[in-house]
Amino acid sequence: IILTINGAELMAIEASTDFLSQCAGLRMNVPGWYRDESGPMGPRIAKNLQALGFEVVTTRDFLVFAYKR
Repeated sequence: IILTINGAELMAIEASTDFLSQCAGLRMNVPGWYRDESGPMGPRIAKNLQALGFEVVTTRDFLVFAYKR
């Protein structure tokens, strides 16, 4: 899944937790450089995906790569 929805990626992940927690063999690329009042979304996206069982790697500019076996 390449998830690019111009700042709404975190909301989409939060709304899809049931689906994402049940998927295996899934890879995701998510831009996390969008900001809101709490700062860049990348760290929060990574934390949510880790809580759903994904292995997560982020770049210093908050691009999030995640995979789940």
